[in-house]
Amino acid sequence: MLEQFKTTDTPLYRSNKIFGDYYEAEAITYIEDLFSIALQKSGRYLKFICDNKAEDVAVLKGWDLKFGIFNNDDKLLKTITFEIKTDKAKTPNVFFERTCKGTDSGVFASKADYFFYWLPLYKYDNVFIIKPGDLVQLIREKQYHLSLNCGEGGRVSGHLRLKDDFVDDIKEYGGKVYSYDVYVPEYFGLHKVNEFVKYEFKEVDGVLSYNEIKGRA
Repeated sequence: MLEQFKTTDTPLYRSNKIFGDYYEAEAITYIEDLFSIALQKSGRYLKFICDNKAEDVAVLKGWDLKFGIFNNDDKLLKTITFEIKTDKAKTPNVFFERTCKGTDSGVFASKADYFFYWLPLYKYDNVFIIKPGDLVQLIREKQYHLSLNCGEGGRVSGHLRLKDDFVDDIKEYGGKVYSYDVYVPEYFGLHKVNEFVKYEFKEVDGVLSYNEIKGRA
């Protein structure tokens, strides 16, 4: 019976994949706009080129989206890649996959130039951009809690951190944080998170939980 939870062909997996695929496509416009704002002063802009369709799993893990930096004459100057992670959880923490089936995954396997992480169910401090190496460094140096036996039949491990603390961490390590009221289609059946609550983590016998401690001002 346990085998049914060890396959990726489950309603939950399919639902998560549809959600992730939708917001990976949506991320293209946000990335183009954010980078083009920074590039326009030097007469350049960012434009989407392609997504990663590699059949080799190792190559596929390397990056998700490729963009080009162009000058005003539409000449390609450079290409850059992005790893995209979308989180639909309503819990007050962020989660970064460490391994899947015993091998590095997520940001720990990424070869992308930038890691784009966003939380569509939030409205404030919900879009993050950082270099993958910097994110891995902060996860290790801040000693994010390692949670074992997570999704996909317990084959995933990953690191947890309260979202509010992560916002401070990513700024400290050179990342960028933005606030967008991201559109969530009704067919996902999801609602925005109540962000006017403050939480803290509590660990008992190796089990991590969070408690509401006070409302926000």
